[in-house]
Amino acid sequence: MPAARTCLSLVLFAGLATPALAFQDEAQDLPITAITLYRSGVGSFERVGQINGDANVYLRVDQGQLNDLLKSLVVLDGGGGTVGAISYGSREPIERRLASFGVNLADNPSMSELLSRLRGAKVKVQTADSTATGTITSVESVQRAEGDEVVTSYAVTIFTGAGIKRIDLDNIINLEFLDERLRNDIERALQILAQERDENIRTVEVSSDGDGDRELLISYVHEMPVWKPAYRLVLSERGEPVLQAWAIVENTTEEDWRQIDLSLVASQPVGFTMDLQTPLFSQRPDIPVPAGAMARPKMYAGAEVRRLEQRLLNEEAEFVRRGGAIGGSGADRSQAPAASRRSMTLSDSATGFFESAASMAAAVQVGESVVLRIQNPIDLDRQQSAMIPMLTEKVDARKISIYTPSEGGQPMLGVELTNTTSAPLISGPVAVYDGAYAGDAMVGFVPMQAERMLAYAVDMDLKAQHAQNSESSRATYRITNGYLQTSFVRTFTNTYTLRSEAQKKRTVVIEHQPMPGWDLVEPTNGAKSDDGKVRFERTIDAGKTLELKVVERRTESSRYALVDYDLPNLIEQVTRGNGHASDGLIAALQEGAKLNKNIAMLRSRLDRMTAQLDSIQKDQGRIRENMQAIDKTTDLYRRYLETLTAQEDQLTALTAEIEQTRKAIEQAETERRAYFEKLNVE
Repeated sequence: MPAARTCLSLVLFAGLATPALAFQDEAQDLPITAITLYRSGVGSFERVGQINGDANVYLRVDQGQLNDLLKSLVVLDGGGGTVGAISYGSREPIERRLASFGVNLADNPSMSELLSRLRGAKVKVQTADSTATGTITSVESVQRAEGDEVVTSYAVTIFTGAGIKRIDLDNIINLEFLDERLRNDIERALQILAQERDENIRTVEVSSDGDGDRELLISYVHEMPVWKPAYRLVLSERGEPVLQAWAIVENTTEEDWRQIDLSLVASQPVGFTMDLQTPLFSQRPDIPVPAGAMARPKMYAGAEVRRLEQRLLNEEAEFVRRGGAIGGSGADRSQAPAASRRSMTLSDSATGFFESAASMAAAVQVGESVVLRIQNPIDLDRQQSAMIPMLTEKVDARKISIYTPSEGGQPMLGVELTNTTSAPLISGPVAVYDGAYAGDAMVGFVPMQAERMLAYAVDMDLKAQHAQNSESSRATYRITNGYLQTSFVRTFTNTYTLRSEAQKKRTVVIEHQPMPGWDLVEPTNGAKSDDGKVRFERTIDAGKTLELKVVERRTESSRYALVDYDLPNLIEQVTRGNGHASDGLIAALQEGAKLNKNIAMLRSRLDRMTAQLDSIQKDQGRIRENMQAIDKTTDLYRRYLETLTAQEDQLTALTAEIEQTRKAIEQAETERRAYFEKLNVE
């Protein structure tokens, strides 16, 4: 860092302000000017403050929030300055970090131990009697008697040029290191030790080089509690209903919020955490050095990034030159409207930045978000929560009763609300007042001009009953391309009976849950809701009863392949079941049954002949085995031979008959298939 550089210490906590470190001079806060809270559990913070010349800004951030800050940090110098590198403390062990300095302070050395480690360092030592300048040569222990005890003390010896001088450490008033590099090492080591007092804190250093006074904007995102809406709906018989909306926000940081421009966003941007602070090392192959000269690596990205950075700075300077209100007019900032009192914001002063980094802004989709900007600046102490009024407007709402049989229970008192306010309604609780507190309701997201129903109390004056009935029509039959198709219509009726004991007319909305795959045929004037229910609105006079029948129908069908089917049984079902089959269809099934019966007879005959053939062949095997064991000149052998001859004649005839039967079966199956495939009878 150049010697002429001004060290402006702005110590921040990402959302938490803490005292500056002792070695940082000219400490100054960079105040929070704007906060945007999201329903996804994050908050966006903007800080704007004055800096001068070459400046450093220190942000002290919680260890758990550092990754969010590294992922989202934006720095803009409003006066044409150049934002430099952003550095932060490594996650390496402190002993390893301190070992890189000229003196090791990790083990909390005593004065004697510290000076022993600094042998050879040039120092200036001042006592009450004298001042000596020289080089530390050693640190010695000195024993002296104090009464009956021996006391050990320490003395440092320095080489002054003219000789060696020993100075008792207890007599030293001031010791100054003359080596600037050593001083810087000790100062830096002490800075690291100060940062490590709280292991959950990391210091992020932001530098910006420039001339004169100018404004610096820092923006970042980190985890925050989800802001919550709460509503009050006041019903009135004489006037229009009034809706009041409040926002509940929590300041869980360690910094008081003062005169903050607060925005509340209903959308839920995609968010994730990523460990960006832990060093990552990649395995590299070990390649032997080739013979000959090696070309040096060539890099182009640095120059391109520098030109982009300079173009952005030029755009900011042009914005200021055209009167971009970076410095303000000097008016009382606390009294200015929220829309104009900030001299610099991320959304207006950073136009060039986001145009050049459109891919970064696209993930946030700010243009599609629902943003609720709190018009007046707010104050909120640290670790405190607040309810902030968002709107109080007249709204279209009418009283109804709501009956939802599928959810069971009693009809409910409710309200049909149309959002005629100037802003969308975010999901949250609604306290309903009807002369007095009447009950609580929940509302989901409601765009402007959209309608929603709210239920806030049980309707004790409305009694409900629910009955169900199912019936089926007579089945009809038809044959098409070898298949018997049967169909019938099932009808399911829900009967809702509502009896009013109220003293005046009631409007009731009955929410019917249709059955999947069924058609709603009666009544036809229902309105379908987003959750699939159908709503029927009816009016019940005082002391009267209302009956609503909701009819649903579905056609059910079955299909049977007639080939190889038990047609006699099917004919009995068709003729005796709850259906209607034509004479032609029954005759067609009977003809098919005859074809099936003929094929079954042929297959039975084939099975008998095949079994007979198998029996003869087994008997021949037995005879041949016996013939091998007897004399060929015997009568038994001669009878065996005659039997084999007769069996061979049987086998020849039987084989021919089996083949003929198989062909007959194939022919019958072909005829049956052709019959059924061309059969179309209703």
